[in-house]
Amino acid sequence: MVENRDYYDLLVMEDRIPHIQEKLLKKIQYIFQNRMSFVSDQYAEINDSYFVQYRSYGIFGFIIEWIRNDYNASPSEMARRIINLLYIQSSFMIQLKDEETIMKR
Repeated sequence: MVENRDYYDLLVMEDRIPHIQEKLLKKIQYIFQNRMSFVSDQYAEINDSYFVQYRSYGIFGFIIEWIRNDYNASPSEMARRIINLLYIQSSFMIQLKDEETIMKR
């Protein structure tokens, strides 16, 4: 992410590229809807649209605050923090391997 710092800085500028925040948010939502699966402690899948929105906006806000705080943690540390946050929300989290797996869900 450090090599893309100029792009990420655009997310918090007043006179930014139109819809740049929305595009990042949509990408996060896509990942949660199509690339990840979350299961609760009771082994019930919790990937409904409300929970996807909740997770997406939370991670989006977390990234925005990281940028506003002048990247006060390394990208690998931020990734670790995000994974920890996601794990707190769901004790079992898996990444879907391929589009075939996604289509079966």
